[in-house]
Amino acid sequence: MVTPLYSVVMALTEKEWDEWSALTEKVELGQRMPPRAFYAKSAKFGVVSIELAVIRQREDASLEILLERRPADDPFYALQWHMNGTIIVAGEADVEALHRLGEQELPSLDVSAARKLYTFDFPHEKHGPSHNQLHLLELSLQEQPKVKANQAWFPLDKLPEPMVAVHTVMLDWLREYLRVGQNITR
Repeated sequence: MVTPLYSVVMALTEKEWDEWSALTEKVELGQRMPPRAFYAKSAKFGVVSIELAVIRQREDASLEILLERRPADDPFYALQWHMNGTIIVAGEADVEALHRLGEQELPSLDVSAARKLYTFDFPHEKHGPSHNQLHLLELSLQEQPKVKANQAWFPLDKLPEPMVAVHTVMLDWLREYLRVGQNITR
């Protein structure tokens, strides 16, 4: 198990803390960090993110999941599918990041019913170490949220290609979690 990211941040030297602060303090709460600063910060210090698995049961009782496709100019995951997610910004609680994600990426959904399932540590991500909280939002069959052009529903047991690798890991875990009645550990 990897040391949780917040422990790494708390163990910074004074010089590293100054560097972390310089990269973070220019970003207002809820705002995106400029790409160059984000990549410099995440490569050295990692990121903490919220990943939201939005699932619904179809008429045949199978499950489907809402995924989003990264843009072609994404420097790490161009045209790969993934769950909707966001980076927790400085001074923001995870529930605040979840609600911001809902407002920005899934405005037709009430994400307040989402529940945190598990936290994954991926120390060797392309952009630096990541600490990912997986949240689950289960929709009823009647709920038909509006989706953006880069979003689509897929059967949970037949994910599209290519997928962001760590999202495949998290979705494999989620399928098992749902299969065995929600009583598993990674």
